[in-house]
Amino acid sequence: MERHAYGRWYRLERLVGCQRVCLRRGEGQLVFGSARLVPDEPVAELDASITPHCSSDAVGSAQVSSLLAVKVRTTGRLAWMLSGMVVPYVLSYYINSALGGYWGRPEMDGHDRYTFGLAMPTAILWQPRYGHLAMGRADFLGLAFSSLIWLDRRFVHQTIYISAPNGFDRVNHLSRERIHPEFRDMYDRYHTNSQPGGAANGSQPIRAETNGTSSAAGPRR
Repeated sequence: MERHAYGRWYRLERLVGCQRVCLRRGEGQLVFGSARLVPDEPVAELDASITPHCSSDAVGSAQVSSLLAVKVRTTGRLAWMLSGMVVPYVLSYYINSALGGYWGRPEMDGHDRYTFGLAMPTAILWQPRYGHLAMGRADFLGLAFSSLIWLDRRFVHQTIYISAPNGFDRVNHLSRERIHPEFRDMYDRYHTNSQPGGAANGSQPIRAETNGTSSAAGPRR
């Protein structure tokens, strides 16, 4: 409800935006720009100073204030609705990522490529506990969290490239907690193996799978 300069009370029935400050008589209603105002008292009882297509600073200010108040309330509701969706989305990924780890096998992300253009599997990517996202392999949750996974790998859990000079050393010095749960048993077997290097039982998949990469092709970044 908004009280105007004419001493009558009106309620805002519909708002689709206000293009001009103007009151005019309608059939049992007042039209203000593109907003329809329905009076609680008959239009005939309004002050005689209201004429078709009239313009008044006092009336305009009151009407504009009313419309702005409605817009502010609408914007507030939309903000609450968006926050109600975004906050659970981010929180669920935060928990999912905290339970994940570095994937135990090299994958492709386009960072390193052969000279003929195809991507090389040289990236040790951080993957959430549930969901997987890599070039050529992605599931539903990986795609659903793709934007957050990209930010996570960019700023928090940065990708390790075994093509880098210290790539294998960085992988071999990862703690158990930073290895993805899918590969922690393999991690335990590798670190408890009595043989040097721990590769006799195939428990070091990163080195085993990348030794076959052709050095003649070479990476192109």
